[in-house]
Amino acid sequence: TCALPISCHVEDKLDFSKFDKLEELHLVYSINSEDLIDSIKDLKLKKLVLSGDLMSDKENKKFINGLKQRGLKVEIKGPII
Repeated sequence: TCALPISCHVEDKLDFSKFDKLEELHLVYSINSEDLIDSIKDLKLKKLVLSGDLMSDKENKKFINGLKQRGLKVEIKGPII
């Protein structure tokens, strides 16, 4: 298992397709619904950690709840505003 912390400013869409064995992903910053869904919908994660503000968006919340129902462990960091 390898942990690779990346902290950066993202100018374009997130693309994690190169990480074919990515098991855990932490997205602890704001991202719009379309980018969130597009960036993680095809990943085979075991754990997803998200910023609490992402749960305030109805589309994100529905998508994240669907991931939970499929067995993905989802952890929320910070307040849900």
